[in-house]
Amino acid sequence: QKLRCDACISWDDKSVNPQGEIQSKTIEGGRYAMFLHVGAYENLKSTYDEIGDWIVQSGINVRNLPMFEKYLNKDPRKTKPQNLKTEIYVPIEE
Repeated sequence: QKLRCDACISWDDKSVNPQGEIQSKTIEGGRYAMFLHVGAYENLKSTYDEIGDWIVQSGINVRNLPMFEKYLNKDPRKTKPQNLKTEIYVPIEE
């Protein structure tokens, strides 16, 4: 009930004009910690658990911005689950 997310794609065509519920957003710059998850998407929770542990143990401060994931495989439907690669970006203070 409390989970909120945005599904995003990137494009270079400046003539695209989002309408209705489709919006254009820009990911804010600054410092991000990047984590690489290798394996099935169903196992992302374990990587997020490790990220949470890292945040607590390192004492790093997280900025009040959304984390985001970058899916690196061109076609995940044709990739074996154990070969899927996902970068997870966590906004941290400088």
